[in-house]
Amino acid sequence: MEVSSTINALKEVITSFESPASANELSTLKRERLLAQLSSLVFKLERPVDAANRLWAQQMPAAMVKVAIESGLIGELAKRGEQGSGVGHSEDELAKAIGAEPSLIGRILRYLAAQGLVDEVDVGVFAANEKTVAFAGSGFQGCIEFFFDIITPVYQEIPAYFAARKYRSPASVVDTAFQAGLKTSEPAFVWMQQRPEVMGSFMRYMTVQHYGKADWLTLFPLEKELATWTNSQEKAVFVDVGGGMGHQCVVLKQRYPQLQGRVVLQDLPEVIPHAQLPPGIEKAAINFLENQPEKGAKFYYLRNILHDWPDKDVLTILKNIRDAMDKDSRILIDELVLAAKGSPLLPLQMDILMMLNVGAAERTLEQWQALFDQAGLKIENKYQYTEISADTLLVVAQK
Repeated sequence: MEVSSTINALKEVITSFESPASANELSTLKRERLLAQLSSLVFKLERPVDAANRLWAQQMPAAMVKVAIESGLIGELAKRGEQGSGVGHSEDELAKAIGAEPSLIGRILRYLAAQGLVDEVDVGVFAANEKTVAFAGSGFQGCIEFFFDIITPVYQEIPAYFAARKYRSPASVVDTAFQAGLKTSEPAFVWMQQRPEVMGSFMRYMTVQHYGKADWLTLFPLEKELATWTNSQEKAVFVDVGGGMGHQCVVLKQRYPQLQGRVVLQDLPEVIPHAQLPPGIEKAAINFLENQPEKGAKFYYLRNILHDWPDKDVLTILKNIRDAMDKDSRILIDELVLAAKGSPLLPLQMDILMMLNVGAAERTLEQWQALFDQAGLKIENKYQYTEISADTLLVVAQK
């Protein structure tokens, strides 16, 4: 990324932030593009010692945020006054409220302020900001709980794991760094489903994973795609395959309240009962590795599903859906698409995370195309709707 273009973009944002109203109107895409540019610029400016200092401290932020959550500090600060109001609270006052040592609370708050998670408005005085309030909520707390408690032990095993396997990729879902870190022989999702507290943290994290981002419906021309579809009482217009708690079904119905046709949420039998859905959305318990019982639907939608599975299982899932499709059906694959070169950091982190825990991968467009070709499918269109995480909706049809 050219330094000059980053500086020009930064000047534009500084100008917009001189007015709070303008700052709030900064588009999601522009904000993400600027963050990517700034991250690239930081890495270019770093000396080796700066990179070393950044890397050795990588696991500290999550640990300190977890302390702030579990002590009640984040929640206490978040509930005191409106975020961004500039009204601060002393470390002594906050420590007294949660029954903690003031000097320790001060040190934690200064660290959180340096991370941008609270505002330091004066010496020993702190205020909540948008991130403080977010991390006082159950979704972001679930994120910290899950990654610190479950994924940190996996990270600790990475060097020994790859050395023992002569630096080869995982061969199966039961021979990953997850098994080494959690001392289990079970696949990651099986292990998690047997532990409700872990699954609870994970599902709470899933509710905020796309917090503040644009979504696929901002670009996908749904009404145009449906214009030539012959609706019937029997066929579904939208099937959310592996859709968890049904958030995407709910968003779709809210965005298009006059949508004609059945909307169906599908997931495993142990997941479906927990989905609390409004009227007009059906629930169906399935295993997408076995079959796709909903025949001839207009859209089969899969959000962040296929990156959890190695290629052979992805092919099974796709072929099951292909066999259920008719000529007007389309599969909507909502996944990040890795750039072949120069990818931002976040998608690459997700790629490594998938490999370590489930022996799977994030994929480039070429890799997606190869899988679709093997499954008797083709990409008809694509819509990238985020910048940093490269979230993309691939519209897939039968060959």
